[in-house]
This record gives sequence, C-alpha cells and structure tokens, in this order.
Amino acid sequence: MKKLTRSDAEITLSKPLLGAIECNCGCGQKEINVNLILLMNDIIVEFGVSVLYITSWNRCGHHNALVGGVENSLHTYGGAVDVVFATKHEDGSESIVDVDDVLQHVLSKYPKNVEIGLYSKGRIHLGYDSKGGDTKTWDER
Repeated sequence: MKKLTRSDAEITLSKPLLGAIECNCGCGQKEINVNLILLMNDIIVEFGVSVLYITSWNRCGHHNALVGGVENSLHTYGGAVDVVFATKHEDGSESIVDVDDVLQHVLSKYPKNVEIGLYSKGRIHLGYDSKGGDTKTWDER
C-alpha cells in the first residue's frame, strides 16, 4: 500500500503521486486519466482529505490478470484507483472518510461515466470511464 499526504486543498502530480500511479508489478505502466484525477480532487476537497492510501492504480494486462481483475478493467487504462481517503488530525491520529458519504457525494454529482465500489476497511474503487454510460456501483463490504 502506498501512502500519500497533502498539505493543501489541491492535489498535484508530485513524485510520490506519480510513483503511486505506476503498476505494482514494476513494469512501469503509468497512464493517467485526467478526469479521474479531477474526481479524486473533488472528493479530497469535499471531505478535507489529507491522506490517500492507494492499493492499486494502473495495472498492465498481466498484473490485472494476476490479481483477479476483470477483463478490460479501467485499471489497465489508468482510469481506476483503489484507495482509502483519510484525514489526519492535529493529535496525529487519522480517521477514514465514511465510504457511504463518498458514495452519496459521487452519485449526486456524477450520474454518468463513474464507477464506485465499496470494500472493507474504507477501501473504495473509484473509476472514470471516458466512454460514457451510467455510473456503476457495487458494495462488497
């Protein structure tokens, strides 16, 4: 898991973020879907997120198959990320942003082009499909 922090309300493609974008197998694939970045930034600003725990972003076809990803996954195009959004408090503790709140926010603002899946421990699959279509959701908690 890759941990990223930010100190302001805007996410930038810093070296740590660029490193988190790359496929975990080490092949170097690092495609970026700008709309996914904007969607993530919207959530970051809306919920005061200061820490991102990214478990998966880009996946080459081989790595996607190894982890059991679906064929033609948005991960293989840089269009999806598995992430935990958290806030860091003054005392140094962290709290995970409520996934149901994130789901409701996304559904209210993005009726098209988005996929959002909810998993245990606050992990969210967030995807942006530039090909269009209704927003897709699932809950595997």
